[in-house]
Order: sequence, then structure tokens, then C-alpha cells
Amino acid sequence: RDGRPEIIIRRSARRRRTLSARMEGSSVLVMVPMGMRKADQDRQVMELVDKVTKSDARRRHHDSNDELTRRALRLCQKYLDPRVNDTVEPASVRWVSNQNSRWGSCTPSTGQIRL
Repeated sequence: RDGRPEIIIRRSARRRRTLSARMEGSSVLVMVPMGMRKADQDRQVMELVDKVTKSDARRRHHDSNDELTRRALRLCQKYLDPRVNDTVEPASVRWVSNQNSRWGSCTPSTGQIRL
């Protein structure tokens, strides 16, 4: 098994060309078109499993929102508070998966920071 999670392959008559995969508990569920050749399936399934497990590991690594909030508070105290002569405190700081082309974003009215 070389450290990989259990792989569950589900064939679908509705699916035509593409494969998709997602984590389900500790397993990876891969949806495959019914008519896909076994050789193509094996190669593409392994690529998808690698991609999904890397993404899941990255997400789990970033799950420590408490540490992220503590760091944001330290940075606010160091850089923002002296500049605005007031205490600045973010309402929430969290990792998001859909932020691909930016380092982060915030909503000033709610105090939310997304990285």
C-alpha cells in the first residue's frame, strides 16, 4: 500500500470522459466513466489519488486556526496598533481552499481574514 489510503473506485454510466476524486473519511473515492480502459484508468486514478492526498495533507497542515489567530494578533499588535493608535483585532482568521491567485483577503466590516 506504500502509505496511500484505501482507494474506492466507483464506475458511473453517466460520467463520460473525466475522473473525479475526493476524500471520504480515510479513503479516496474515485468516480470513473464506465467505458474507460483499465490501463488508462489505473494511470489516471493514481495521479488523482496523489493530487487528492497532497491537497488533504496541505489542508490538515493548515487546520490550526488557533495558532493562526494568535499569530494574526501578534502581527496586529506589532504593525497595525501603533499605526492607527488603537487596538486592532481580527474577528476570525482561517485557511480557505479556493484562494489560488492571492496571498489572502479580508472583509474590513466584519474583521474576517482568509488565507
